[in-house]
Amino acid sequence: MSGMIVADGCFQHLPDGMSFGDTFRFAGEMGKMNLINLNFNLSDRYNIWSGLIGGLFLISPTLAPTNRRGAVSGRNSVTEAGSD
Repeated sequence: MSGMIVADGCFQHLPDGMSFGDTFRFAGEMGKMNLINLNFNLSDRYNIWSGLIGGLFLISPTLAPTNRRGAVSGRNSVTEAGSD
């Protein structure tokens, strides 16, 4: 429901004589409709590779094995340190 209200507000603020289809045509001419860019270029801010690398850093904490207390399990975990 709120998306419809926002869309209605956006359509009311279009310049005179510009339709919904014209906005997509204009965005395509400006190069804004390139959804997936497979080129690896460090100066390009948004491409598939930056999304995958950024997503890896976002999901990596959920991939680490943890014990019941939430600490990362391994050689120096909290449970092993207290058992000496």
